[in-house]
Amino acid sequence: MKKISLSLSLLVLTACSSGSYPLKSNLDSDKINQFIKIGNVKLYSEQQLSQLRYKQIGLVEGESCQANPDLPPADEATARNLAREKVAAKGGNGFVPLNCVSTEFPGCFSHITCFGKAINVIKDDQ
Repeated sequence: MKKISLSLSLLVLTACSSGSYPLKSNLDSDKINQFIKIGNVKLYSEQQLSQLRYKQIGLVEGESCQANPDLPPADEATARNLAREKVAAKGGNGFVPLNCVSTEFPGCFSHITCFGKAINVIKDDQ
């Protein structure tokens, strides 16, 4: 009896492992890559710059637009994150927000633009 139940168990396990089961996900790989890139860009304040060795790469901006009244209003966090994406695209690893302004913009119920410095912080081992 033990041999039959063991054989049956092995048969069930091997039947499950022999099939090909594709993984389906609702995650967008492009968005995941963007998120990872943003994670490599640290936010710094103007005061912190005096304690860092860095090279300024340029200025960047990010915008947040509420395109529909049913959507959440434009916000600074989204605008800063979009600016951080631009820092990553320029090869930088730091973003120093300088100013965020709320403006009227065609097609947006609310609109915020954040400006800042794209920097490359030089690590001690570089």
